[in-house]
Amino acid sequence: MLLRTGSLCCLCLYVSIAAWGADSGAIAPYQPTADRLIDAALADNEALARLAYLCDHIGNRLSGSDSLTRAVAWGAEQMKQAGLQNVTTIPVKVPHWVRGSESAALLAPVSRPLHMLGLGMSVGTPAQGITADAIVVSTFDELTRRAEKVAGKIVVFNAPYEGYGRSVAYRATGPSRAAKLGAAAVLVRSITPLALQLPHTGALRYSDDSPKIPAAAITAEDAAMLSRLQASGLTPRIHLEMGAHMEPDADSADVVGEIPGSEHPEQVVVMGGHIDSWDVGQGAQDDGSGIMATLGAAALIHRLGLKPRRTIRVVFWVNEENGGLVHVKRNLTLLRLGGRRRCQSDYDRFDVAMPQSLEIRKDGQHCQTNSDRQHQHSSGFRNAGRSRFFTRPFWQIHTPVSERTSRWQARRCTLVDV
Repeated sequence: MLLRTGSLCCLCLYVSIAAWGADSGAIAPYQPTADRLIDAALADNEALARLAYLCDHIGNRLSGSDSLTRAVAWGAEQMKQAGLQNVTTIPVKVPHWVRGSESAALLAPVSRPLHMLGLGMSVGTPAQGITADAIVVSTFDELTRRAEKVAGKIVVFNAPYEGYGRSVAYRATGPSRAAKLGAAAVLVRSITPLALQLPHTGALRYSDDSPKIPAAAITAEDAAMLSRLQASGLTPRIHLEMGAHMEPDADSADVVGEIPGSEHPEQVVVMGGHIDSWDVGQGAQDDGSGIMATLGAAALIHRLGLKPRRTIRVVFWVNEENGGLVHVKRNLTLLRLGGRRRCQSDYDRFDVAMPQSLEIRKDGQHCQTNSDRQHQHSSGFRNAGRSRFFTRPFWQIHTPVSERTSRWQARRCTLVDV
């Protein structure tokens, strides 16, 4: 998968850089070079070796952690070894959330542990934990209909998975919605189509007009069990303990490297992903594979002796997982591609000094991958729910791309002047 993702990055990069401002018919002369890059990417194992080192030797990279600090230093060194120029680390403060010890258990009508993971940025429980009856709902509408029964309860959102973009709302906003009704805590069915007794963490977003209550994810199996118990006329009783807390903001840095353009160095193609990850895994897919693929694409361009007309900028952002919006607000200078820029409050539009922008299309339609739909903000800033980030006045190549679509995209997507 990493090799194919790298080949897509190479193709999009070189064709876009070479043909920026040209119509689709002018792209044909660059096909041999694009094929060269794809063939080199499919035969190259350096990106995979880098990813293995990142995961196995550095591991999880939560914002504020020592391991993220090591990853930033290592990432800068890898860019230098790959031949990138102007390699630098841009200092930034990041929030430092600590998970702490955590557990959950069903006390009645049967006794058994629940498989759980605290949600990122959640507050903790009191030292003795929270013990309360549970109320299980499957939608926000059901929560509203049963509002008078919520106070003092642990609300369990057993929402069926309907795609990440739709279902993630229960994790992101469910805790605050329940808190407004007086809930003591929230448990959310993990936002995943998989059912393997594995809870999935992720960030929540507290609203300013409601109390902050503890929130955790439980497995799809446990959520379904609690729903069945309630449907049978029984009231589940749960004990939740979470040591989650915030510590002072920590020092961190974005990692930036470039291949300067030979004709228009002031025009910049930006690609990258986030180097931070959650604390309960190695961050291999989200987003280790993405940043290693983008670095691998730039490394191959350098190794093959190609001279892009425009500057290629590779960026490893930090703090996507638990606070990317604030981070980008502090680092908009990174996206200054010509001396002036304007940013709206949703960070979705950037006005930069560029002649025009490009768009990827397939047969007249916007080209969208499975990864685009599921990871619309995995590169350090949010796209306000849109997947058409290729229409930005600057370019950011979003990775990783799913294996089953990357080759199709590489062969079928064309660049058109917009």
